[in-house]
Amino acid sequence: MIYFSPVGIGLILASLFLTTLTPGREPLITRFARLERRGVLPDDLRIYTRNLTWAWAIFFCLLVLESVLLALFAPVETFLLFTNTVNYFFVGAFFITEYIYRRIRYRHHSHPSILHLIATIARSGVISAPKN
Repeated sequence: MIYFSPVGIGLILASLFLTTLTPGREPLITRFARLERRGVLPDDLRIYTRNLTWAWAIFFCLLVLESVLLALFAPVETFLLFTNTVNYFFVGAFFITEYIYRRIRYRHHSHPSILHLIATIARSGVISAPKN
């Protein structure tokens, strides 16, 4: 069971991003960016956010691959170290590095703080469970 959770969670997160990249759907990060800009998203940011959605999807796929390889070939202690600690640092580092890059690369656009973005997404219900 200790092996299933990290792989399962990674697959869920990867599919969350990947399914929004299918034709006719708005990429997840594009949706977030549109929310934080009250519906107006310049073309350069629309393209960037689509690519960023791909990057997050690939990132989570790589974490799944890492977890599977560690489960198969590494001692359980190493598997647990990565899946319970190190991978969270990887996610945080990816998130912060992207934010810094975006603020520098797209400095001609306004960028709300990370906390503001998180609050906006939470209030929007865009990633909440579907209602029955």
